[in-house]
Amino acid sequence: MPANGLLPSPRLLLASLLGVVLGAGTVQADSPFSFTSSSQTLYLAQVDDNDLDELDDDIDDELEDLEDELDDLDDDIEDELEDDLEDQLDDELEDELDDLAEDAAEDAMDDDAEDLAEELAEEAAEDELEDSLDDDAEDLAEDLAEEAAENRLDEDDWEDELDDIDDLEDELDDDDLDDRFDEDDELADALEERLLDALEEDLDSLIELNTGDLIVRNEMLVLADDELLEQLSRHPALDLRERRPLSALGTNLGSFEVKGDVPLEALRTELRERYPGLSVDFNHGYEYHQGPTTAPDAPLTLSALYCPGAPSRSGTAIGMLDGPVNTRHPAFARARLQQKAFAARPSFRDLEHGTAVASLLVGRTKDWEGLVPDAELYIASVFSEQAQYGSIATTQTLITALDWLASRPVEVINISLSGPANQTLETVLEQIRSRGILPVAAVGNAGPLADPQYPAAYPTVVAVTAVDRALDLYPYAVRGDHLDFAAYGVNLTVASGEDGFTRVSGTSFASPVVTALLARQLAHTGSPGQALQALSEDTVDLGEPGKDPLFGLGLPGKSQLITPASP
Repeated sequence: MPANGLLPSPRLLLASLLGVVLGAGTVQADSPFSFTSSSQTLYLAQVDDNDLDELDDDIDDELEDLEDELDDLDDDIEDELEDDLEDQLDDELEDELDDLAEDAAEDAMDDDAEDLAEELAEEAAEDELEDSLDDDAEDLAEDLAEEAAENRLDEDDWEDELDDIDDLEDELDDDDLDDRFDEDDELADALEERLLDALEEDLDSLIELNTGDLIVRNEMLVLADDELLEQLSRHPALDLRERRPLSALGTNLGSFEVKGDVPLEALRTELRERYPGLSVDFNHGYEYHQGPTTAPDAPLTLSALYCPGAPSRSGTAIGMLDGPVNTRHPAFARARLQQKAFAARPSFRDLEHGTAVASLLVGRTKDWEGLVPDAELYIASVFSEQAQYGSIATTQTLITALDWLASRPVEVINISLSGPANQTLETVLEQIRSRGILPVAAVGNAGPLADPQYPAAYPTVVAVTAVDRALDLYPYAVRGDHLDFAAYGVNLTVASGEDGFTRVSGTSFASPVVTALLARQLAHTGSPGQALQALSEDTVDLGEPGKDPLFGLGLPGKSQLITPASP
């Protein structure tokens, strides 16, 4: 077989052999075309016919053998190719099967992971719901226990309280509580949205300090920009619960939970020293001021004491922080009211108080009216019922409500509530005053020996006490050098929380008298500062000459009284 592995055809082989014999005369034994094993040399003259026939037969036999070998080789090549192809196909099939198996395994793992994640999420949701229900049940049980343990009503008070509850239930059977506020969509929406859960949780965690002040347990309030709040959130004793933007005031109100057993007063002192100028304080509780009514005295009606004011210019607007107002009361049939809730569970007492204050400002019927019935009134409802302490408004609620009022076109704000000093509230009221808005507040009904109450005691706030028809000081009123005016506030006729009228007493109801008189001055001067100055010069001096700690500058609105008053 040639060295290159290719076999020559029979004709080529025979032609080559004859060419060699005829041309060279010999065929070498080592030639690739040699078919004998001997080394002898053949001469053409020695070859006869028989020899040629034999040679031809040998060549034919050899060619047949070569063809057989070629056929065998072709078969071997085909077999080898088939085997290689089968092996390749087998390998590719195995690879494909492996890939399919891996994909199927991955898909199964993904499905198992998703199923597991869904099961875990469902278990977590169920656990959270169970925990929430357990917490609610515990809170309800604690509230009921506290109410039962600390209830100080005697038997007669119990009977009166039960009668009030029965009357309220009858009323709610006739008209759903939502219907009570159906003319005030904004308040109803706010109540339904339940965006005030955090504030209500604060109320449930009120504690009383040894000073008698109420605060939300383990909570600190801060007025600061985003960067400073971020710094404070890294303090080891503070955990940022809420960041509330105060868009109208241009800052943020941060609510921090105090971790562990860190003393609150020490932490407050540390923060004030570390961050000079930082406004930081507790989340205090505040109460409104409705005192006992002195029944022997005849009721007072403001419209019988003061001349009707000139119709206010269309832009005159008043704000108030109080309980909710029954806007369905006939006294508000023609009033311009906007109401927003900053507390989710006001009591009927809160409704009574807020409605009474609002009626002294903008109420009006055929026979009775407030002092500025043409003004527009923006009502921020800030009180909620707390099981242990009654109606409470927190510092956080007040600041949020003041920011809302600052975004409205109000020029004077009535604040018929009081409580302890609070740096964050003071800072906000300073900003309110710097914007040309006059805050007017009741001095409180804690008695003549009580310390000054806030916010009335802040220098940026107009402080108001109460006097009766005879211009005698209301006996429960707080006294102090911070007093500015003494206004009628005893046995005043006001709109009730339902649809009638009632009588009330207290500094809470003297405050809206001054607020209304300032609004009248604003109708003429157009400037809050000028209005306050004008009212300060239009007073009946009571008590010691000049400003004193009992009556302040005296009875305001001297020139507007129907009957001149004298001490």
